Amino acid sequence: MTRKSLKTSFLATALLFVSLAVAPRAGQAPNIDITGTWIFDVVTDAGASAPMVTFKQEGEKVTGHYSSQTLGEADLAGTLKGQDLTFTFMGNLQGMSVPVTYNATVSSHDAMKGTLDIAMVAQGTFSARPAQLHGEVESIPPTSAADARQMFQTYCAACHGKEGKGDGPVAKTLKATPPDLTKLSARNRGTFPAIKVRRSIEGAIEVPAHGTPDMPVWGALFVGLDHDPALKELRIDKLTDYLQSIQK
Repeated sequence: MTRKSLKTSFLATALLFVSLAVAPRAGQAPNIDITGTWIFDVVTDAGASAPMVTFKQEGEKVTGHYSSQTLGEADLAGTLKGQDLTFTFMGNLQGMSVPVTYNATVSSHDAMKGTLDIAMVAQGTFSARPAQLHGEVESIPPTSAADARQMFQTYCAACHGKEGKGDGPVAKTLKATPPDLTKLSARNRGTFPAIKVRRSIEGAIEVPAHGTPDMPVWGALFVGLDHDPALKELRIDKLTDYLQSIQK
């Protein structure tokens, strides 16, 4: 073997070792960062709920805030090791302080699912996805959280129309035609579907066009707008009441 061929063989072997050293091993967990606001879909024996959870990740350490109508508002703490996420907080269940633990497998930057335990007496399952709309928060104009009509005209009328009939100025450009919001009760046998409407606004129920640039998930945007989960809840309550008031 010539000196040139020996040199080439040595270089090839060296490059092979380098590639093996830096290449990810089979089955190795991806580098995941869950920082941001996530919308949860939780099911327990007591029913379904749609908490909104904001995470801040620093290495394996996870902190954040939990917000739901069932367990109230609470700061959380936990860890993310590989794809295994665990976080805990003290929830408020009908005036009682109870420990809550979530265990999840984070399959990617935009999906997780797992189980939860409430005070070791109630269990459930959940799936979650990120709101993915943080970049839009700065672009929406501020409004009063107590003024439902102002919020509707500012955030909803462009698609749903000033009277809520689905005839807003940009409605024709959307892939999914906005529904007539004044007919929600009529389409539900005369009863206003308040819970469904609220969950739709918050983003807990999949709605055609919601969660896209055409029609955002307002629950996530309201958290970013006010930086106050309580005001987010007030906004959604007021908008729900407003929609009920315009039923025909």
